[in-house]
Amino acid sequence: MVRPRTAPASAPPRGEDSPLVRPYLIAHELRMAEERRQRARRRTLWIAVRETAGPRFVRGAEAAA
Repeated sequence: MVRPRTAPASAPPRGEDSPLVRPYLIAHELRMAEERRQRARRRTLWIAVRETAGPRFVRGAEAAA
């Protein structure tokens, strides 16, 4: 008995490509990603200002020069 040939399985569609995804959901995800990036930048600047990072300090203890 010969089986009919089927098309190979394709990857599932991305959510952004579907018309069923509401634009406000995508906007929310983009906004949250930008907030995470901004939080990381602020944290880096705070650490730099507090001088707890860099060559002078290693794990909170002053390093020998």
